[in-house]
Amino acid sequence: LQHFPATLLKPLLMAVATQLQAGAFEAYQLPTMVLALARLECKPVRLLEQIESQALAQLGSLNIQNLANLLWGYGKLNYTPTLLLEPIAAQLLAPGVLDDAKPVEISDLAFALGTFGESHCGDAIRDLICALTARATPEARLEDFTSRQLTILLWAIARLDAAEKGGSAGRTALA
Repeated sequence: LQHFPATLLKPLLMAVATQLQAGAFEAYQLPTMVLALARLECKPVRLLEQIESQALAQLGSLNIQNLANLLWGYGKLNYTPTLLLEPIAAQLLAPGVLDDAKPVEISDLAFALGTFGESHCGDAIRDLICALTARATPEARLEDFTSRQLTILLWAIARLDAAEKGGSAGRTALA
């Protein structure tokens, strides 16, 4: 499907735009749409902006998998959802939220944050990458992570320079 015929793509994107304008997407459908666009390697910036705005309004209805899919899709499309980054970080950093996060969700979130880069990396984002890293410790779920997932985590830490700038949370998680 990465080579979706152009004759079908334009009407599909127009239909998505119409549904977005009507507010017809439920919260969990927004990350699925971004994920699908990323898989198709299709970057309709205006639609991504609309999805970002609607996702922000429905953020409380999104679970960790939804958030990971949303950010991973944006990362794959090289689109930084600047409105969403800090609120998502705050939601994920709430006590207990990451406790049951799966390794794939952790690595997808780390990939996205690393892709967005240091220029969009405030303290909350650095704290989040450190919290994600803490999920891959021997005391947490290290044995459940694949080598690929661990590599993504290390890459994101290096890309964001989280070890140096993450404050005490970063030093603790990375120790």
